[in-house]
Amino acid sequence: MALRRELAERLLPSALVGADALAVHRLLRRLNAARALAAEEAGDETAPIPLTVADLVDDPETWRATLEKGAESPGRRGWNDRSLARALTKAAAMWEIAASGGERPQERLWALWEACGVGEDWRSRAIRSDEASAWFDDQLDAVVALMRVADVWEQRNPAGSARDFASELLAGSVPIDTISRVGVRPGGVEVLTPAQAMGRRWQVVVLAGLQDGAWPNMRLRDRILRADLLADVGAGRTVVGEDGREELIDSTRSARRAVWTTSIACSWRR
Repeated sequence: MALRRELAERLLPSALVGADALAVHRLLRRLNAARALAAEEAGDETAPIPLTVADLVDDPETWRATLEKGAESPGRRGWNDRSLARALTKAAAMWEIAASGGERPQERLWALWEACGVGEDWRSRAIRSDEASAWFDDQLDAVVALMRVADVWEQRNPAGSARDFASELLAGSVPIDTISRVGVRPGGVEVLTPAQAMGRRWQVVVLAGLQDGAWPNMRLRDRILRADLLADVGAGRTVVGEDGREELIDSTRSARRAVWTTSIACSWRR
C-alpha cells in the first residue's frame, strides 16, 4: 500500500501528467468528507478508510461523478475540476497499462508514452528556442535513451518481461550506459596539441616539426608539458628518471614507440 501511494504521488504532479498537487489534495478532502457524511447518515459506526492518491488512479469511479458535477460550475472552480479530471484520466490510463500483463519492455514503454500524450507538445517546445527549450530537449533525449536501454535489455533477456526490466532498472542492475558508444569513431590517427594529449596514451606517438627555438617553446607551459625534455632530445641529450626509463617517452604518452621529426629550413640562392 505504501509503495502504491508513493508511486501515485510521484506520478500525478510529474511532467507526464501535470496534475496540480493542491487540487488533488482538495479533491481528496472533498471525497473523504462526503464518504464520512454518507457513513454517518447510514448509521455506520465504523469510519470509512480515507481515500489516498493511489485510489484516485486505481479507480476513476471514486472521483468521476464529483469532478463532472464540479466541471459544470462557472468560473475558476469549473475550470480547475475539468483540468484535474483530464489529468486524473491520463494518470489512470497509465496506471492501468503499468499494471497489465507481461508485455515486453519496449511495448510497455511505448504504450505509456502514447498514453501520457506529451510527445507533440514537448517536441514543439523543444524547437521553440526559448528559455524552456533546453529542458524539453533533455526530456526527449531521456525518453529516447530509455527506449534504447530497453532494446538492449530485451536482446540480452529474450524471455524477460517489462516488470523484470523495471525491477532491474530501479535496482540499478541494468547497464544504462549502453548507448554511450553510439557514433564511436573508427580507429585512426589523432592530430592533437600537447595540451589535448595530456592524460592519454597511445601505442605510437609522433612529434612532428621539432625546431630549435620554435617548437617546443621553452617559455610557455614548461612545467606542465615538460618542453625542456623535448629540447634535450632535439639536442641529443637523454634524460633518465629514477626508475631507469626515459622520462621523455612517458611525457609523450607513448606505450610502445615514439617518432621524432624535425623541420629543415633551406635557402636558395641564384
